[in-house]
Amino acid sequence: MAWSIVLSLLFLVLRAAFSQPTLTPTNFIKTNSCSDYYLVEGKDFLLFEYEAAGSNTKYPFHIWFQGPNFFYTTTASKTDIYSPDCYGFRSPDNKCIDRTGQPNACTCIEVQPSKVYRFIFNMTADRIFSNQTLWMTWGFSPHITSKPYGIPEIRAKMELLSFQSSFTDNEDFLVAGEDTTVLQIEVSGNNSVHSFDEKNGPKFYYTTTDGVSHEACTGFDPATGSCRKRTGVRDACSCEMKTSTKYWLSYSKTAAVDTSKATVYLLWPGRPDLRSDDYTFPEIRAIGTFYIKLFIGLGLVSILVTVAGACVLVYMKYGGAKTRNNQDQVSPDVGTQMETEQHGEVVEKYQKAEDETETEKDRQTEID
Repeated sequence: MAWSIVLSLLFLVLRAAFSQPTLTPTNFIKTNSCSDYYLVEGKDFLLFEYEAAGSNTKYPFHIWFQGPNFFYTTTASKTDIYSPDCYGFRSPDNKCIDRTGQPNACTCIEVQPSKVYRFIFNMTADRIFSNQTLWMTWGFSPHITSKPYGIPEIRAKMELLSFQSSFTDNEDFLVAGEDTTVLQIEVSGNNSVHSFDEKNGPKFYYTTTDGVSHEACTGFDPATGSCRKRTGVRDACSCEMKTSTKYWLSYSKTAAVDTSKATVYLLWPGRPDLRSDDYTFPEIRAIGTFYIKLFIGLGLVSILVTVAGACVLVYMKYGGAKTRNNQDQVSPDVGTQMETEQHGEVVEKYQKAEDETETEKDRQTEID
């Protein structure tokens, strides 16, 4: 008699325990396209799987917001955030919804009707989820909370540090051969898929106006594979090592007409290839130049220039002048310099006029 009572009580306890709803973590999958230690934003994804089992009376599966739902935190807000696209059942027939392959969405799998269901959250890696947590809750008063999953560190594919152009003479365009553009990007990570060296490491590329991509350079020494700093060198790449797995890479490009409004980017070969965003060069113009050296007199210099058959007497104050885009800009230099495409032509005409003047003086001397 006593044993039967004990067995009955034990049966009731076991039945109550079995009927108590449970949320059990069953699987967690993540990709590591770049590093074993962190995920890459937009490249990697995570799958969180829970199994919900229990009675459909006190803790219903199919009632909106009372059934099992996913929650998570973000870097922007440490408060609980409900995932609205992750309710697993379709209304009004309460059938499981299959969203396999859809980013940031949930799939419901029916294991036993009205008793056991499996829920999978497919999350695309985003920096707002970096080092955060994800879990499920079920029901009200009290609600059941699952054991959370920890989300790994998530980094940007490649972090832009700066993209600047010199704009020496005009803020609207660059001057070919004179101005420069420098792109600097931070890259992190090093594993069997992506490495830092001259052959397989990150490389800068640029496009030309004909749409063709050209390999520029890498910041790693071809001979040793070590990080090579070449800050300030034109048409060259520079590398600064910040940690054993973090580098600042920069590329300095001299302005050229064939890259006007074209693009420059960083490509890191691997599985998959990692590519930075494309950054667009400003408009680039070719400005013709020539040089005529003027001898400085006592505060006033004059030069006779023949233009289209007419004589133009140009007076320039003591100092210097620099021509850009048909505009004269006074420079503080003591030397005086004019620039134009017709250097040889103008100098030749100036010399010819000077010779004719000397000849005329000689003739006048003979007459006298």
